Amino acid sequence: MSEPQAAVPAAECLFQSVTDFDTEAQRVSVFVTMLFRNAGSEPIEQPRIILSVSPSRSCDISGKILSPQLIPAFSIYGKDGRKSGWSFAEDEWFANGKVTGEYPIQSIEPLTMPPGVWLEMPDFHVSCALDSLRNGPLAIHGLVEAGEARFPVLNPIHIHCSF
Repeated sequence: MSEPQAAVPAAECLFQSVTDFDTEAQRVSVFVTMLFRNAGSEPIEQPRIILSVSPSRSCDISGKILSPQLIPAFSIYGKDGRKSGWSFAEDEWFANGKVTGEYPIQSIEPLTMPPGVWLEMPDFHVSCALDSLRNGPLAIHGLVEAGEARFPVLNPIHIHCSF
């Protein structure tokens, strides 16, 4: 008789986005919501999101993701009095992101992803000067981490400009 297999985490994630080219300000902005779901059979505890942007030094990231230092003052409280929303996972998120292009993000409150349920990280923005795209595209990638497993978005964003 064989031993029962341990449940393997599985997740699906995708971006919904809108792009704005501001020719007057010479900037491109991408407004994104990340949707993700547990595609496995067991709950996933404390998933993390990793956003990657390129060109890393030229991109600005903003939106409804709080700096860890701002959670006490600006997090949203639910009906039950608990804080909710998303925050960058590192105190030095800005400096590290400018160097590596990666932004680890976590839920402000403990999060369990039940099987089959879609969740979202709404309204983050990535913008950069059009001139910084002369040598390559604006690229936005994302993934969900579930323990050691990583699940990339099904539709990463790549914006190419020709000058």
